[in-house]
Amino acid sequence: MHIYRSDQFALPLPPGHRFPAQKYPLLAQAVHEFAADCMSTAPAASEYELALAHDPHYVEAVLDGTLDTRAQREIGFPGPRRW
Repeated sequence: MHIYRSDQFALPLPPGHRFPAQKYPLLAQAVHEFAADCMSTAPAASEYELALAHDPHYVEAVLDGTLDTRAQREIGFPGPRRW
């Protein structure tokens, strides 16, 4: 069995943000205690793979750094370069 983890990619969110990012390192630590030999670092998703789950225009804007402030706030992130 392979267990992939991606908690090494930290997203520094402001305190009180609605996305519970702190749970991922805690989960990885708990799984590591009984399955360390099965754990591997997950590779980054390709643009194609991201577009399987998200609108391709959204993926392009995020990757290009052109996602507008309104859209960022709509999904719960503060404005550019404030986090």
